Amino acid sequence: MNLGFRPYVLLGCAFSMVLAVSGCCKDKTQDTPGETPAVASETPVIPGLPTKKPVSVKTIKIGESAEMSEFKLEAKEAKECKAKGYSRPKKDHKWVGVDVLIEATGTKELLVNQLSAKVTDSEGVVHNASYATQSSCGEHFKSARLNNGEKAKGWLIFEVPKAAKGFTMTYTERSYTESDAVKVELGL
Repeated sequence: MNLGFRPYVLLGCAFSMVLAVSGCCKDKTQDTPGETPAVASETPVIPGLPTKKPVSVKTIKIGESAEMSEFKLEAKEAKECKAKGYSRPKKDHKWVGVDVLIEATGTKELLVNQLSAKVTDSEGVVHNASYATQSSCGEHFKSARLNNGEKAKGWLIFEVPKAAKGFTMTYTERSYTESDAVKVELGL
């Protein structure tokens, strides 16, 4: 049996039905003048999936601590770190270090690392944490998985231009359902 054009006719009919159902070819002149289509004002909630909580941000100064929903961060000290060993900042840059102590206080496992930290200077330029492992500041902050009551401490090191000043460090704990952040005014 020769099908000839029949598969193409069926495919064309199916495509036409999809267009008709989707309203693709709807006559726009049928709408009432001045009427705009309704648009959903909120993001739809999918049953069974957690919804994202609003960001919680606390601002502290050196020597203070902040308690968030899943962790506590204490900013002990901030200073310029000098090169030690083979590690060096690039030309016309310096290292700024922040000595932190982070404690898991929630029920879920907390991943802490230097990638969760950034420094913003007075010009609004963001500088991510550096992987400088040897500096005069002391033990470099290392990544860890913490359970409730466990702590991680060390120096978060940032490579910044020598002329930069007015630094604020932000440490953000992110998960699927929330995003808590602590901002630390470094006084540098």
